[in-house]
Amino acid sequence: MLLWLGVLGVVLLVAAPFLWDWTRPTPEIRDAPGELVALGHGATHYRWFGPEEGPVVVAVHGLTTPMQAWQAVAEQLGQDGYRVLCYDLYGRGYSDPPVEKQDKAHFLGQLTDLLSDQGIDEPFVLMGFSMGGAIVTDFAAAQPARVAQLVLVAPAGITQTSWDVAAQKGARALWNAWVFFGVKRVAFLRDLKKAAGQPSEVANIVPTQIWQLNQAGFWPAVRSSGRDFLGAEHAEAHRVIRDHDIPVLAIWAEEDDVIPLANMGKFARWNPKAQHEVIRGADHAVAYTHGREIAALVKARIEAL
Repeated sequence: MLLWLGVLGVVLLVAAPFLWDWTRPTPEIRDAPGELVALGHGATHYRWFGPEEGPVVVAVHGLTTPMQAWQAVAEQLGQDGYRVLCYDLYGRGYSDPPVEKQDKAHFLGQLTDLLSDQGIDEPFVLMGFSMGGAIVTDFAAAQPARVAQLVLVAPAGITQTSWDVAAQKGARALWNAWVFFGVKRVAFLRDLKKAAGQPSEVANIVPTQIWQLNQAGFWPAVRSSGRDFLGAEHAEAHRVIRDHDIPVLAIWAEEDDVIPLANMGKFARWNPKAQHEVIRGADHAVAYTHGREIAALVKARIEAL
């Protein structure tokens, strides 16, 4: 009897992180601040900022942040006369959980579908934060005629990060999958709670991220993104962008320990034509701690072209 109880205990311990995720609720759509549209792989939550007649800017968020990470930037650019479109990647915020692996084709498919649905046909400014930087880089390389300018904020895709390494190690091994779904979740929640008292230009951004942890599909989406998308450098895509003379503004955070400032040198070798700016005193949360400063840099760059 004791042996069987011990076996049952081990089974429950191993299964607990996976069962926890499978029993998570889906987001309450009525609480969504934006609109929802049915696209190729589910509903996508999006929101426009700024005047309808303004030049279009499209913003893509990162691995673990919802689209609210862009809110301070979008609101300021909107006040400056730009029309900014933000949206939640599948499995984040109020967009549906993913139904397929989150690889390059997946992310470009969602963005392309949304642009088509919203009738965005003319070249536009495309911005990406963290993993969103890798997504928009691949989009610009695949469809260069559609991108008037590329803005990369603390962009992934230059070197591997701790997130994608953790996901890759868990791709085949049950133990590492358990660590990712269990231990990693606890560690991420702890870090978010520590950040709750830090200054931010976006109200409730940390509580929103904590809420997101408890929504169905979030952790599978994060793990798949790391395993199926973030594992490779995006050197060739950056070279394609260089060869098509797409203007690039890369914005780095001085104290970033996720996408370190040292990546700027490697990026500059891939695309010597890119312009670089450094936000002093900022860490990887730069998009929502220094949003107005980012918006000012973006506005100045657009007006200079």
